[in-house]
Amino acid sequence: MKKKVILLIILFLVSINYIYAKEIVEYVVFHQFCHLKYKTHSKKFYEMLKKYVPNYETLARQLPNLKY
Repeated sequence: MKKKVILLIILFLVSINYIYAKEIVEYVVFHQFCHLKYKTHSKKFYEMLKKYVPNYETLARQLPNLKY
């Protein structure tokens, strides 16, 4: 199951890499990375995300239609 999820993430990132800036793609990667430890968008999830992407809130606002 995890291999399928990782493959889907890679395919998704390849496709959005042509649309979004590098910082946005990195944010999405780290967002998904944090889900490996925290399945929901809990306080701990966002603390971990902020550790890797301090400006994640700014980047997330640039993806208003992206569902995650």
